[in-house]
Amino acid sequence: MTATALELAGLTEYATLHPYSLPYSMRKFVTIAAVIAMQSKVIILDEPTAGQDRRSLDRLTRIIDYLTQEGKTVITITHDMAYVANHFKRVIVMANRHVISDSTAQEIFWQPALMQKSYIQAPPVSQLVSALHWPDQIVTVDEFVEYGRGQS
Repeated sequence: MTATALELAGLTEYATLHPYSLPYSMRKFVTIAAVIAMQSKVIILDEPTAGQDRRSLDRLTRIIDYLTQEGKTVITITHDMAYVANHFKRVIVMANRHVISDSTAQEIFWQPALMQKSYIQAPPVSQLVSALHWPDQIVTVDEFVEYGRGQS
């Protein structure tokens, strides 16, 4: 399982290096690989998107998809609402140590009072849709493009 974890995390060629000799963004994947290798049924990723570029975010998505397909429960804690909107069907919002919503991104990001209470902001594309006064509850760029095509 260790080899699979290293491969998923994109770390195979760095397996012999000390983790602190790697850049911060790669060290996150060392931690993720270690958790994968433990073969836990539930995996909690705390801010895995922080400091990641597009390529690393794509790798993270592949890891989460793989773990989900393997029957693992993956809980991701993040402030990257665009990533949340693009990759998760279920979104749990917490504030003051309490769950204040458990729903879909479309429902959560169109509730201004909820977002204010939890100090989160809708993804940029949703903010644009709101400024354009479009009626749909769009939360991803793909939804934006699809809606725009229908308006032509």
